[in-house]
Amino acid sequence: MKKLICMLLILLVFLVGSENKTEGKRKPVLQSQNNTKIASNKTIEDKKDLIKLRLIGRKAKLSRDKEESIVDLKKQINAEGNHKYKIIDRREKDGKHYFLFVVRGSTRAKLGGGYCGAGSECNLVWMKIDNSLKVESIKSILTESCVEDIEGGSDLDGFTDYKVAKGKFSFTFIKLESKDNEVYIREKELLYILSKPENGIKIIKESFYPANTD
Repeated sequence: MKKLICMLLILLVFLVGSENKTEGKRKPVLQSQNNTKIASNKTIEDKKDLIKLRLIGRKAKLSRDKEESIVDLKKQINAEGNHKYKIIDRREKDGKHYFLFVVRGSTRAKLGGGYCGAGSECNLVWMKIDNSLKVESIKSILTESCVEDIEGGSDLDGFTDYKVAKGKFSFTFIKLESKDNEVYIREKELLYILSKPENGIKIIKESFYPANTD
């Protein structure tokens, strides 16, 4: 009888010890779940701080929560009508907000006959914005143009040529120019590094050569 009681006591002590070890292992798991939740909330708060951009004609609407700002882009967008746009990159760095987007539209406000009546224009635009939605800097490069004889993307109805690869955006376009009664090609290669948006769009290569190489 005494042996049976002793065995029961030993079994009880073993079970209590195992329960305490199990509880001890569960605490770090609960802590990890709490940490994950905090990180998730922080990410949501960060998203609320992001500035949104929407293009309306030749104007950009900047917004964040209840704040709004309108930026006139008539000097940066050559197309007069039927505007389409694509945001290539948007990011925040050191309290500044950067946008890189492309805008394409018809050369004239109304499609029709005449010079470039059915032509199109396309601009690559970089913007630097502060936390109060004020524009600190804008740069625009004309990458396709009927008026200026500039040829860039091959997709005239979309923006498949305007894409990011390996952390950078690169684009090449050419402009036809006349010199000494001969036609020449001016070729430019652009580069935008996503991790360094403050540097803006850079022309990293430019060449000038005759169109007729025969």
